[in-house]
Amino acid sequence: MGQYGSYEKTVFDAAVGDASLATAIVLEAAVGAILTKTMNEPFVVSRFGYRPTVAFNYDTLITEGVLTIYRYPVVDGTGKVALATIALKDAAPVNDVYYVDVPNPIAATRKKGKAEIDAGELVVIEITTQANGGTEVGDFQPFFCGHPKAETAANQSKMHNLTP
Repeated sequence: MGQYGSYEKTVFDAAVGDASLATAIVLEAAVGAILTKTMNEPFVVSRFGYRPTVAFNYDTLITEGVLTIYRYPVVDGTGKVALATIALKDAAPVNDVYYVDVPNPIAATRKKGKAEIDAGELVVIEITTQANGGTEVGDFQPFFCGHPKAETAANQSKMHNLTP
């Protein structure tokens, strides 16, 4: 036990190694969803961003690309809530990590923070502004971070405890 207690451990193996990542997204990819994750447990999104796998070069910057992370209360995106945005920066080198912290204010329409994801809801990263540099080059892997949120199934409309 360290000075501040124990820390949550995460196991990294071949299943979560770089080789198992999906094909990287090209810098000039069209507007739309690029990462979708249905959450099986309550979760709080705290950060999101990207890691270039091919260095970014807009050539002549016309429009900087933008990613937005959303909470989708329902699968079709009805009522989706934007949590944060991040720009796809020119000259971003390979393996640098670009991120923004996701604020979690209490939303007017619910008693929970806006970045608190209920079981059965989706976290979706979308390209909301397409990168345009004429002859832009670059690929990236999007990601989001967060932590589990302690909740009982009784507080989760899509979570059903069937323990006898």
